[in-house]
Amino acid sequence: MERLKIGSLGVDRPAPWVRQLLGMGAIVRWVGLGVAGIVGVLAPPRAPALLVALILAVGAYNAASMLLVRRASDQSVLRIARTVTVLDEVGCLVFLAIFTGLPGGTQIAFYVPMVVASVAYSGVSGAIQSVAIFAVGIIAVEWAQAAFFGRSFSWAVVLLWALVMLVVAVSLAALDRTVQALPLSPRGALEASGPSGQTGPPLQLSRREREVLQLIAAGQSDAMIAARLHLSETTVKTHVGTLRTRLGARTRAEAVAIASRMNLLDPDGTWPSR
Repeated sequence: MERLKIGSLGVDRPAPWVRQLLGMGAIVRWVGLGVAGIVGVLAPPRAPALLVALILAVGAYNAASMLLVRRASDQSVLRIARTVTVLDEVGCLVFLAIFTGLPGGTQIAFYVPMVVASVAYSGVSGAIQSVAIFAVGIIAVEWAQAAFFGRSFSWAVVLLWALVMLVVAVSLAALDRTVQALPLSPRGALEASGPSGQTGPPLQLSRREREVLQLIAAGQSDAMIAARLHLSETTVKTHVGTLRTRLGARTRAEAVAIASRMNLLDPDGTWPSR
């Protein structure tokens, strides 16, 4: 099972979870397009043709992403998630440029869901990406307004909203990190508990999964495990992801701890003999 991981600040996301999030995001995107149309009717923009073009463009890549996700591999799904996130952020900035005249700059609040989605997919790195794109985009919007519509460039607006998005992004990233650190009890361990509270090994793992679990418990990295078992690192990552999912673990260390509690490992971290 592939995981979404972007750099040292990235986080692991199970590919099935990313698929579900993309599916929910597609539905939200259709709703957002409807809202954009309603806003266009209630507060007609200076460039209605641009709004129509934006709605059609977003609708096109939203429909395409829905079709691609159904057929894409786990690794491809992760790339689709990143691409759609960036397209959403850019599209939202175009929307902000179209509706700069709304009272109090309330249209900028539409970017908050972009930050939420970016953090959901990529954690801290997603927060950094969303704020960076917003900062560049809001400067471009202010410049376009000054160049083509005779409105004065406002650094106050740029700094104010950039700070707002920064606070939102930092808060969401901190919450995400906190949630990722919470222990997760696997359902299998609960089901395996008897009246005395003792747990047995409820999972039927393959020989290869047992070998990978043993080496994880020994503190070896994916690269070391791959060399030891003569496998590709991608295959090892797949086994690790599967083990973490089946054990209900968020991290490798938690997977080892859960396996130990479920008597899947001997105290010395090896697979118990049978």
